[in-house]
Amino acid sequence: IRLLGTTHPITLAAQTNLAIDLRRLDHTTNPITLPAQTNLATDLRRLGHTTHAEQLHTTTVTHMGETLGINHPATRNAAAGWIRANCDIDPMPL
Repeated sequence: IRLLGTTHPITLAAQTNLAIDLRRLDHTTNPITLPAQTNLATDLRRLGHTTHAEQLHTTTVTHMGETLGINHPATRNAAAGWIRANCDIDPMPL
């Protein structure tokens, strides 16, 4: 997004592919994909897709509370507003 911009066709295609991939995964209970969903909701909101963004954000925060607990820092950050979650995953050493 930073390099190409939010409206570039490649950015939009990547976001669509991410949304499809999240739906294929068990995204409702996977602690790795839950923060990625909050970021997707934030990006959708910035692109003007507010209805879909609000629905995804609300559903994801609910699932985070059920999976991680309502007092987990990631759940509290997501519930606090439209803050991007840190989803960086360090690769495992070979």
